[in-house]
Amino acid sequence: IISKNDLFYPERSLTRDEMCKIIVASITASTKAEIKAGDIAVFTDATVIQSWAKTYIADALGLGLVKGVETGAFLPKGTVTRSETAVVAKRIVEYVKAEGGLK
Repeated sequence: IISKNDLFYPERSLTRDEMCKIIVASITASTKAEIKAGDIAVFTDATVIQSWAKTYIADALGLGLVKGVETGAFLPKGTVTRSETAVVAKRIVEYVKAEGGLK
């Protein structure tokens, strides 16, 4: 959907790292969020996370919006499933409510 060079590809599936970029950019643009980044080193595949995505994934982790999979990996290039989308959407709503709403 959104590439590392900010190009839009609507026909492509959304990857987990792209999802983090979208949600973190949206939250920081629409809330008063002070983000304390999480430590992506907790993921067993942290070394394969591309440099452009590291901050977004760390921020999404710090906000409590994303977690790894059962194996302890993040799978940055994995396709986001419908169930993962629903879980993240619920976490975003809970986060925004806890932070007092939107700007």
